Amino acid sequence: MKKSAYLKPFVVGALFGAGWLIYSMFVSTSSTAPVGLLLLPVLMMLGGLAGAAVAHLALVVMGKKKLLSVESGVVMLLALLVCGKIYSDNKREVFFKNIETTSERREIELFLKTEDEVVAGTLASNVHLTEQDLAQLIERWKFDYMIMSRVIIHVKLTVPMMATIVNNVPPGNPENSLFQTYVLAPLVRNKNLPDDLFHRIANLGVAEHFLALAIIESPRSTCDEMRPYATAKNPVLANTASNAMVEKKCP
Repeated sequence: MKKSAYLKPFVVGALFGAGWLIYSMFVSTSSTAPVGLLLLPVLMMLGGLAGAAVAHLALVVMGKKKLLSVESGVVMLLALLVCGKIYSDNKREVFFKNIETTSERREIELFLKTEDEVVAGTLASNVHLTEQDLAQLIERWKFDYMIMSRVIIHVKLTVPMMATIVNNVPPGNPENSLFQTYVLAPLVRNKNLPDDLFHRIANLGVAEHFLALAIIESPRSTCDEMRPYATAKNPVLANTASNAMVEKKCP
């Protein structure tokens, strides 16, 4: 059998490995998830080898390859590695599902002490957290935009917690821009956000695109808060702001 018989399965496996990594990055709550791209060549190689292994097993079943051979030994080794990876991922999924759903105080208190932002981000979605738990999470991770993006949609979020978040916007980029996009913009759209906190956000300075849109589209925004965006370089933003100012009869 020619070696080319393994080429297509190798390519398919490599593409699957790349797709799995990219999907994992998109669903990750970690702010450092993009670093995972460094593993792309490794995942593509492992995926390609796994695809070739499946092709080889198919050839053995069809009687075109011997079961007891060096090639078969390599295939068995790869199969064990793949099975080990699947088992590990399954255990990880169960672990994080438990963090998100557990109501056991002992477990929640343990997770609150974590240094792992992925664990903390998952815990932020747990509806069994008390207000005290949520406040503790905010105090510890208040500059982490991914964790705060989950905190702001928690059912037990209070006005004092909102104030803590608004008063602790991280300085410098990219943290500031990401915080505006993923935390402040959704917060501005929250009907439970008090007016004083809304206007505090609206007057932090010229906002990033998505926060600017949230401010412009809010019925609570004033003419002075919208005016800077009417002359923005982004034509969509400028046009949206100009139309909103006309509707509000701004001078």
